[in-house]
Amino acid sequence: SSLSSSSSSSSSLAPPEPRLLDALEKATLKHVGKFNAQAVSNTLWAFASIRHKPCDKLIKALQLKAIALSNTCTPQGTANILWSLTQLGEKPMDVFLEDLESTIEHQNCYR
Repeated sequence: SSLSSSSSSSSSLAPPEPRLLDALEKATLKHVGKFNAQAVSNTLWAFASIRHKPCDKLIKALQLKAIALSNTCTPQGTANILWSLTQLGEKPMDVFLEDLESTIEHQNCYR
């Protein structure tokens, strides 16, 4: 997704422009439904890398999208999501953690 690429690109900005980040958050919210698992992971990673905590609505939307795509998320992507949330000072949603636990129990990709 070009939005997640933009998010990754903006992680190299120092310091990030607040207007750019606001616009990026709005665009991400508008298009998060089209994201694949890697785009979700990359977007959260980019925000965490520049230490910019997006609005709660976006964090929730990205976690819910990750749940919807959990069968396509790689262990690396899952680790990036968890790392990003931790870096942002955000506790993962209970439903996200429950889905992750279920995925680990039922798939061999984490063994």
